[in-house]
Amino acid sequence: MYGEKIRTLRKQRGLTQTQLAALLGMKQHAIANIENGLTQFTGVDKLRRIADALDVPLDVLVDDDQGSVTECAQSPEPA
Repeated sequence: MYGEKIRTLRKQRGLTQTQLAALLGMKQHAIANIENGLTQFTGVDKLRRIADALDVPLDVLVDDDQGSVTECAQSPEPA
């Protein structure tokens, strides 16, 4: 669920898994596991850190009704 959104946003920002992992203080294989749906999130802390690193609001990652990731990632922040 989150993995596909994270992968899409990461690629849109021109980041490799290794670069995103470095921003988060994680290992590359941890990012690969997240993107492949192999990591279960028990809280929002890690998702919030990922959203911050990708420069998107947390709800872009967690809200299924948010619209496409492309639309959300390119929409300007409300004033």
